[in-house]
Amino acid sequence: MDLSSAAALAPIDHHSETNHRLANSLQLLAAMVSMSAREVTDRAAQAALVETHRRIEAIGRLHRHLHARRADHLLDLGAYLDELGRDLEDGYCDVASGRRVIVDAAQVSVSQEDALALGILISELVGNACKYAYEPRMPGDIRIVVRPGPANGYLLMVEDRGVGRRDTVPVAGSGLGSRLIDVMTARLRGRAHWEDARPGTRFLMSVNE
Repeated sequence: MDLSSAAALAPIDHHSETNHRLANSLQLLAAMVSMSAREVTDRAAQAALVETHRRIEAIGRLHRHLHARRADHLLDLGAYLDELGRDLEDGYCDVASGRRVIVDAAQVSVSQEDALALGILISELVGNACKYAYEPRMPGDIRIVVRPGPANGYLLMVEDRGVGRRDTVPVAGSGLGSRLIDVMTARLRGRAHWEDARPGTRFLMSVNE
């Protein structure tokens, strides 16, 4: 059998091909949004496009993390979040000011679909904390904690030690971040609430499988 015949008979990895196309599509979309953000002159529109670009890049990073693991069904959430935390610190935090993302995640298994939703949720929470929790050049950590919960579930906590939530003051931004957090929480079938961390803000979510 010659090489061309062997190649024709070799199984096609449709999963890898699909992931490769998706990664390329996300990169192209991010580039288009970034180009649009540079061209618009309206500050509100520019800020919205910058936020959209940030979210597309976050999804692209999550996709790369998941694809690299090639888990058939279940994924170790602890190891996944360790990598994601380092990525978020590099992408969102002013490390020179002493800003850090600290991950303390127990070994919990989740599906790849839930891992993606969790990654989007945590990326949004960390991004918001880096933008709003601390004053510019102010040091401070964002902690991501995961613990096993009842009924084969888990508990997620994301907290900062910043200025805290001020309900009497309108939150900066478009509100899309809050809606995205609500959507991902519902997607995970979770129950979530906010707490005053005194100082700072704490997001808590429990998921029962």
